[in-house]
Amino acid sequence: MAKSQQGTSTSDRTILLGVFVAWKAFLLAIALGSSTTPSYDTSTSLALNLPPDHVAAAAASSASLLPPSPSLTDIIAARLTRWDAIYFTQSANRGYVFEQEWAFGAGLPFLVSRVVLPLASRLGLGPHGQLTVKSAALAAIAVSHLSHLLTVFLLYSLVRRLLPGRGNLALTTSLLHVLSPAGLFLSAPYAESLFACLSFAGYLVYVSSEGGSAVRHGLGLIISGALLGLATTCRTNGILNGIIFVVELLATLHVFARSPRLTNAFTVTSTIVGGVLVGLGSVAPQIVAYLRYCSEASGDGGLKRPWCTKLVPSIYDFVQEQYWNCGFLRYWTLGNLPLFLLALPMLGLMLTSSYTTIVPMIPSVITDLRSTTPSTRLLLSLSVGQGLLALLAFTNYHVQVITRLASAYPIWYIWVARSLQSKSRSSPPRNIVMYMVLYASVQGVLFASFLPPA
Repeated sequence: MAKSQQGTSTSDRTILLGVFVAWKAFLLAIALGSSTTPSYDTSTSLALNLPPDHVAAAAASSASLLPPSPSLTDIIAARLTRWDAIYFTQSANRGYVFEQEWAFGAGLPFLVSRVVLPLASRLGLGPHGQLTVKSAALAAIAVSHLSHLLTVFLLYSLVRRLLPGRGNLALTTSLLHVLSPAGLFLSAPYAESLFACLSFAGYLVYVSSEGGSAVRHGLGLIISGALLGLATTCRTNGILNGIIFVVELLATLHVFARSPRLTNAFTVTSTIVGGVLVGLGSVAPQIVAYLRYCSEASGDGGLKRPWCTKLVPSIYDFVQEQYWNCGFLRYWTLGNLPLFLLALPMLGLMLTSSYTTIVPMIPSVITDLRSTTPSTRLLLSLSVGQGLLALLAFTNYHVQVITRLASAYPIWYIWVARSLQSKSRSSPPRNIVMYMVLYASVQGVLFASFLPPA
């Protein structure tokens, strides 16, 4: 039986790899195909020190004194470094310089500048001279592709752990993640792929500690918290993963209250440490920013930014409000109605799947939380976090970003996969898959051309 399961797992992973490569090739073809027309904006050309698209196109078809035609790496870097990706790559190149750059997590820029590029250089694969924005962009693109592939494999293992004996559910769920409506955002120098990879790794470590000794379970909680904390350095909505440790703490406190043994105390302590590590992923960058801009030794002539004097001095909250106009109902304008309509299918999927996952669990959670398994508690926590994210996107965020933020939340993927495998074989689940593919394809054309939505 074990050999049969191992063979199935290997076969499934081969399928996932093949579909992943084909889908990524399709998206890259879209990006490269868009290079036949000029971009809507020249910010990428300026940031990467490349000729504007119309000059590059003329050079490719002319033997005049124009700059040399762009290389394939130039085109890939230019077409995938759009919108927020410019901030990520510039931060990787020279750190945070401008205040608004603190809206973007330090996880991806740090990994690219301190790990990937130095390693590539030592292996003879990267630049041997000064770091450039283009080299940072190409490194971040490689990180995003690898992270997405690992995310797909991690999701496969996670579903097999959470819902064993469900046939091809793990394979179907993982295939859906390959075809995520996030599309090129999971290939570009964005934090989405790395965030999802670290998050899914944290979930898998958490649930894998189930059924072991108290020490193993406690260490699993700490490692899981560390991974989810690293994920939070990539995207601040990772703080919602703290719900996992709140639910776990309630369960372990019930157990400790009935049996105050050393092993149970260790589990309680490990849960608290894991939760603190998740929070540190959000708090640590705020502390660094506070010391730079708000301390007496910051060297700004005594002038402090307005957020320094707030009760909770958060540079992230300030720049989101100041530069991107984020906040409660701020995005609710008539001009943004088309963006709400674009986000509506994903919001509906996330809220519906959260609700249908949570409701059957309510009786057991209310009556005896301590007796629930880590798998059940994780499904509950992820469903609550996913639902909260959808509500926050609807009320506080630029709502269209939900199609890419959703890539790190497995519940809705599982829900769609189960719907596809249901005996009813109704059309809505198939329509959802069609929506995912069409949205990713059209969005890929727009993204590569520097057109909204982003």
